[in-house]
Amino acid sequence: MNLQIQALSKLKLNETEVIEQVCKQLEKDLGIVVPILRPSTILHMHEELFEVAKKHLLNLEAAKLQLISYRVDLKEEERQKSLQKFDLQEFTDLILNRCFQKVYLRNALKD
Repeated sequence: MNLQIQALSKLKLNETEVIEQVCKQLEKDLGIVVPILRPSTILHMHEELFEVAKKHLLNLEAAKLQLISYRVDLKEEERQKSLQKFDLQEFTDLILNRCFQKVYLRNALKD
């Protein structure tokens, strides 16, 4: 098929004639009617597809930014939890040290 397009283009046909020949060949080869698209129609379809693709890319970029934000939030939450655990551990150690000190003082005073 690609060779046929190249051969048609060598015949010095204009773009519309080449498209018409290709559509006719497709109809003959595939047995289905292929609408003949003019270059202006193809250009318009290309612009529409470009706009749709651009919207999808923008949506993907927005989703990517949301994911990054979510990851940052998760990391901050994990950091806060680790700080809370650290503070709890520090508090527990402090209480245990004071208890041991009191027990040590009581035992020292009894002697």
